[in-house]
Amino acid sequence: MDQIKHKFSLIAIKDTFREHPTRFLVYWDKNWECFLLLNFRTPEENAEKELARQASNHLQLPEGDVRLTKKDFRVTEKFSVRDKVDKKYEHTLYLASIETFPDILRSERFTLNGVNFRWMTLMEMKEDPDIMEKNEDVVKTLEEKAA
Repeated sequence: MDQIKHKFSLIAIKDTFREHPTRFLVYWDKNWECFLLLNFRTPEENAEKELARQASNHLQLPEGDVRLTKKDFRVTEKFSVRDKVDKKYEHTLYLASIETFPDILRSERFTLNGVNFRWMTLMEMKEDPDIMEKNEDVVKTLEEKAA
């Protein structure tokens, strides 16, 4: 088992532009070959500010439009699809608040900078065998801490 902890921050973005937000924004990750929450390596300093900046850049939003609230931190061990080995991950889950959703982000599916995004409910994630095989731990955390 790889004893190095791989520190990643997961960004949960709900469809709060709807009256009853039930979906989360996910993107297609070519390495993991499934839909994932936005995620970034956890910065050593000013994590929330830096992660909000990175999320804003990825979603082509003005800096300052994304605010993050830390919801969970946990260490998990699982198979890295990309590296084909078991790894230990430190996941910090943030719930994002977006001031204004542009029209493109309100679409069911959209592409930004060549990255395919879509909105998914927790039920849709649970029904997707690839997501559950590779990221069941994240789906469970999302359900417990951000639903």
